[in-house]
Amino acid sequence: MKQRIVALMVGAVLVWGHLALGADESPQTLLGTEPAVQEPAEGISKTQDQPNDQPNEKTFLLRYKFHEGQMLRWKVEHLVTIETTIQGTTQKAETGSRSTKAWRVVSVDSDGQAVFAHLVEDVDMWQKVTARQEVRYNSKTDDKAPPEYQNAAASVGVPLSTITLSAIGKVIERNDRRGMPETESKYVTMPLMEAPVKMNDRWDTPYIIPVRKPDGTLINIQARQVFQLKKVVAGLATISLNTEVLTPVHDPRVQAQLVQRLLNGTIKFDIVAGRVEQQQMDLDESVLAFSGAESSMDYKARFREEFLSAETMAGAGETATKISARDNRPRNSLQTARGRRVSPKIRR
Repeated sequence: MKQRIVALMVGAVLVWGHLALGADESPQTLLGTEPAVQEPAEGISKTQDQPNDQPNEKTFLLRYKFHEGQMLRWKVEHLVTIETTIQGTTQKAETGSRSTKAWRVVSVDSDGQAVFAHLVEDVDMWQKVTARQEVRYNSKTDDKAPPEYQNAAASVGVPLSTITLSAIGKVIERNDRRGMPETESKYVTMPLMEAPVKMNDRWDTPYIIPVRKPDGTLINIQARQVFQLKKVVAGLATISLNTEVLTPVHDPRVQAQLVQRLLNGTIKFDIVAGRVEQQQMDLDESVLAFSGAESSMDYKARFREEFLSAETMAGAGETATKISARDNRPRNSLQTARGRRVSPKIRR
């Protein structure tokens, strides 16, 4: 049973590190034993079931805006708690990380297409499992990483990927550092619409979630992520994200994997600066009979990313400039999602 809950816990961290928009830089993903989420050939599409356009309604053109020589940084935090009960015995596993994600912009063309190096500058990671000693690693204070985090430690402070990103957030080309798991993801950040959007407009991007059946066979679950523009205040757009699973899923053993791969939350996008300012994703799910009739799994996760600064590196005869986050108010400490339950939609 201990092996089962540890596998669930590690898988959860890996998956959330990969799935959270713009968060696949998390060092946990470098341990990657889980299959990656794969998008099919179709791209972004506008959701069709929307009311007719109103004349003179204000629209907003959402675009990523990069500048050659920029160094963009975000603080990334996430926490996962899994509690399982199997044959009357309950175990709890908790894991979390805090890291600094950085994008170093190498070049930007006339269409706004940017080439940047992606790296993790520092990381603080921990995991606790019932009846086991807590494991921790902090790249700023620890000279040596425990075996569980050695791969992550070796990836801190070095370029992990070189990515060519379009102005609407699509990956044109990606070259990962040798030794990193391959990914077919077409997005490393929130995808945007080609056309301007108005309030309450929705757009979605389809993808396939690979999960394993009990016999080890890999099957593909069809899903999509749906984005909706909720409001714009002082140039800051609030966009909701909801995951919808399109393939009917009846096997609780598959559901136990699936709930770890879904995202629901809110993204703050700075329209003027052309970047994600903040995002938070929450998940609180329960699955019954995932390992026998009397078994249950409670899964809680929170992912949060917050912009720190945009620094333009100085060239010859120039002075470096630095722009800090637009909101420097202290934030609450990372904690498991509580209160109102936000659940993904799964067709059964």
